[in-house]
Amino acid sequence: DLTPGLLANRFDAIMASMSITAQRKEIIDFSNRYYQTPASFTVRKASNIRDTSPKVMAGRLIGVTAGTIHERYIADVYVPAGAKLKTYNTQQEAQLELERGRLDAVLTDKVGIYEWLANGAGGNCCDYAGEDVTDPKYIGEGVGIGLRKGDEALKAGSTRR
Repeated sequence: DLTPGLLANRFDAIMASMSITAQRKEIIDFSNRYYQTPASFTVRKASNIRDTSPKVMAGRLIGVTAGTIHERYIADVYVPAGAKLKTYNTQQEAQLELERGRLDAVLTDKVGIYEWLANGAGGNCCDYAGEDVTDPKYIGEGVGIGLRKGDEALKAGSTRR
């Protein structure tokens, strides 16, 4: 999570595909949304997992990047239904573990994993599965630039059209 660095004035803005969520808006401000992406499950093709509902994923290991909206979603919705959660420092680590068969699924931004599936090693092993996750409680209002509260000049400059 880059928020502590922003609040400590180590940098002026977070430009890292940060989802605009109610929880984050309590701490920082955001520019206007610059894109919207659902979250999507990715599974190994050989697994035959197509339904990724909480009931079906009970007992299965789901990987996510630590500190993301995806971690919160799996912890709140899937873990109570019996799924297991494993966090990684980077999305690439989770993808590699999925590729090696050490995870049953990965949850991440659909746009973020597209390149790996379309043109990388992921296309050989893995594919999207289940319904996209679009619940605004978790996915938020889209992706924007994270800004310190009260930095009106930077906010005005980052929201021009």
